[in-house]
Amino acid sequence: IWICTKKGLMVYKNGKISHVDNEILSDPTLNIFDYLQLADDIFLLTTNKGILKWNSKTSETEKISSIISKPIGKYKGKIWVDAGSKIVRFDELTLTKTDSILKGSSGKFPNSPIKCFYTDKKGRFWIGTWGSGLIQYLDNVDFFKPFGLPNGFRNLVIYSIIEDDKGLFWISTNSGIELFDPNLQRVFRNFDSEDGIQGNEFNT
Repeated sequence: IWICTKKGLMVYKNGKISHVDNEILSDPTLNIFDYLQLADDIFLLTTNKGILKWNSKTSETEKISSIISKPIGKYKGKIWVDAGSKIVRFDELTLTKTDSILKGSSGKFPNSPIKCFYTDKKGRFWIGTWGSGLIQYLDNVDFFKPFGLPNGFRNLVIYSIIEDDKGLFWISTNSGIELFDPNLQRVFRNFDSEDGIQGNEFNT
């Protein structure tokens, strides 16, 4: 089991947690935000020192970009990262930059930090934001469709998305956990501290 931490990459093995045997990834100043598995042994790691490619079998590590992005996602052959004022996309095979999408009034995407990327079981691509709610990317028309308060969300900070066996999304927010139906495009249940969960704010 690999564990991304603020002090490098850790591994859980034989009942113990320790740093991986890798000089770069065991650096205690390395803050690993997120990861994306490209193949059985190939991972991309977003860190405070850029985006790293790591082969867990050979331990080879390579820096592919200086972009500081917390989330990382993959959709239809492209790697997506949040570069602050824009979304940057890389080719999945060559890991070279292909294009970028501006945020704000001059771009297609809201001017909000991205908290997560998620591809659901039907192949739809979703983005959780800090302040602009849940967004679906419609690649056939190159459009970002927002979901927020009118769709039943009680908060527009979306930390993470988990899909259950019925295809429903369990979404962590600053106002509890939202149960969202992507087909009806609506939240139909909210769980908060009154339902016995730890609190209303979730950071992952």
